[in-house]
Amino acid sequence: MKNDDFKLWDLIFPSLVIGAFLVLVVVALFTGCASSKAGCPYEVGGAVKDGGAIRNCDDWDGNISFSILNNSEKKITSYDVVISLYDWNGNPVFENDFVSFSVEQEADAGQTIDGALYVKDYIEQDGGMLWPDYFYLSTIRYEDGSVWEDPLGMYSL
Repeated sequence: MKNDDFKLWDLIFPSLVIGAFLVLVVVALFTGCASSKAGCPYEVGGAVKDGGAIRNCDDWDGNISFSILNNSEKKITSYDVVISLYDWNGNPVFENDFVSFSVEQEADAGQTIDGALYVKDYIEQDGGMLWPDYFYLSTIRYEDGSVWEDPLGMYSL
C-alpha cells in the first residue's frame, strides 16, 4: 500500500507545484502592476474618467471628452487612444469591441491637455445612453523620438 501512495504523490505533487505557480503569476499580473499607476506616464481626467453616461441623441455632437496629464518629463507629440463603449443593455456599440484613434496633440511635461474623440461614425444605432468602459493610451510618442506603449491596456480606466 505504501508503494501505491508514493506513486500517487509523485503524480500529484508536480501538478500542485505548477498550479501554485500559475496562481501566483495571475495574482501578480492582476493585482500588482495593473492596480498600480506607478510607471504610467499619464493620468486621465474629465468626463470619461467620471464614468458618467453619454446621451446619444440628435443634439449630441458625437464627441467623447477627456483630459490627459502628462506625468513624464518629456514632451508628448502624439498618442493613440483605445476606447470601448456600451449601451444601456451592456452591449458594445462599436462593430469591434474597441476602437483606436491616433491623436496629434502636444503636451509639455506636467501639462494637462483637453481632448475629444469623435465616435458617432462608429456607432451603429442612435438613441439611448452610452457608457465608456475601457479608455487608455496604447502608445505615446515623445519629442525625443522615444515611444511608450501599453498594447494590452494595463493602465486602462
